[in-house]
Amino acid sequence: MLREQKQHQEQSLRAALRLRVRRSTAALIREAEIENTARAQVGKAKLPLDLAAHIIAVHQLKDRIPTDLLTQKDAARVIAHVREQNLSLFVEDTGPTRVGPELDGPTLTR
Repeated sequence: MLREQKQHQEQSLRAALRLRVRRSTAALIREAEIENTARAQVGKAKLPLDLAAHIIAVHQLKDRIPTDLLTQKDAARVIAHVREQNLSLFVEDTGPTRVGPELDGPTLTR
């Protein structure tokens, strides 16, 4: 039962993320540019804009849909999957699709 609930949360996050990125691409790119500027100011590496945009979108969604059973690894898998589907929305070279622990910020786990 718990596994089914976790799978449902992952599917819900995947669908919501896909929709959020497609509907708000321009706004998410602007936020990703701001994030990269802030990262550069503190000496951190910039992220590909599409990756940063997808991460920002997940953080926007995590309080609106249930994600309490998902780990950061689960969220990274969802981001990678949706990011590959949305490549045409971003003109920048997107870099690798792997999302790793180098990403700072809150996790989906509580």
